[in-house]
Amino acid sequence: MAVPKTAGYWLRRLLILGLIVATAIAAYRFGRVARTYWSIQPTDFGIFLNGAMAVAAGQSPYDVEGLRQMEYGAYYKNPPLLAIALVPLAGLGFMQAWHLWFVINLILYLAAFVLLAYTESLGPRSPYFWLLALAFCLFQPSLDTLFGGQLEFFMLFLFTVCYWAIRRQTAVSAAMSGISIAIGTLLKLFPILLVPWLLLRRPKAVIWFVVGLVALTLLSVAVTSWQLQVQFWTQVLPALRGGTAWLENQSYFAFFARLWVNGASVDVYRATDLPAANRLSWLASVLTYVLSLAVLLRAQHPRHAFTVLLPCMLLVTPAAWIHYETLLLLPLGIFLAGLATRSRHIAWPLLLFAFVLLAFGNEQQVQFAKSGLIQSYKFFGVFLMWLLGMLWAWYDQPDARKSASQAESPRWTQIRHWVRRG
Repeated sequence: MAVPKTAGYWLRRLLILGLIVATAIAAYRFGRVARTYWSIQPTDFGIFLNGAMAVAAGQSPYDVEGLRQMEYGAYYKNPPLLAIALVPLAGLGFMQAWHLWFVINLILYLAAFVLLAYTESLGPRSPYFWLLALAFCLFQPSLDTLFGGQLEFFMLFLFTVCYWAIRRQTAVSAAMSGISIAIGTLLKLFPILLVPWLLLRRPKAVIWFVVGLVALTLLSVAVTSWQLQVQFWTQVLPALRGGTAWLENQSYFAFFARLWVNGASVDVYRATDLPAANRLSWLASVLTYVLSLAVLLRAQHPRHAFTVLLPCMLLVTPAAWIHYETLLLLPLGIFLAGLATRSRHIAWPLLLFAFVLLAFGNEQQVQFAKSGLIQSYKFFGVFLMWLLGMLWAWYDQPDARKSASQAESPRWTQIRHWVRRG
């Protein structure tokens, strides 16, 4: 005899249907905007490609004197690994290289979403799956990443792989998590802030982090030379120590600097010289990072490392551009998974407010604002995400037996559970 459907069942189905429609509309908008980017010549990707072309020609990709004059000018300033990795694109025409990079980035973005949903057992029959999909389609920092041809989709994928691997707790997964953070560190540097937590909770992953770091560095040396590595660490990196109050920067330094200067009127290409802002941001960064590690010592579940440390990375980095906030889709997905399991320690109204601040608009919406607080509205979104992660990590007491059972369950059982969940 069939069990009659309750009103709650039909309300849930109606909610899922509404979210599917909203996601389809948002995905259509995302696609239309992305289509306009197909024919542009993005400056940031051009910088990466020029660096790759220099390496392919046996030259240094760095203009150290130019960087000393304009720290945020159109010069290649990433570690050598990125330029080496893009050498295969250097032989293509610019638009061919851009189109290939564009497609690769979209694939990585989709892969990060699928892997995150799978890791958190958010199946298509769960409304939280569609909330996450909607967030991926609405997120303005993601469109900014695509517009500039930046690295954040790849970085989001690397962090998601690391999170998935850490949840599995196997020898292979330890290697994957350590190597993924090693790659991220050699591309953007700030992922190294995750290593102290790994040392405390997943020491085998740190061994693989070191192995990956050494192996990739030796590979870079084999392709280029030691001189290029030395040039980056001794000349390029010291030239990039200053922060900027420019509107696109949403770090601690930018927040404090905009209390003294108008972020819209500073030189976009030069570091902002404000000793007081430097001192305040340095103090806030140290306190934030130390507090983060202290709270994570109390938490056992690995999800808290990512909900706390990813926002922390953006707060303490001297120049955390708005497109860096694409990385916060990972902690957002973890928060949604916590809500799906009825976690009592996630303040969902605060999460919604933080998401609105992060997801909509960029520096163009505040270029005429006079208040430094308004110009820093996305900084407050990042800070709220960090605060939410801290509160959840402090109060949450995960069921270790359940986590271990999930980590040890067969792969196909997990896949079937993910599809049927909800």
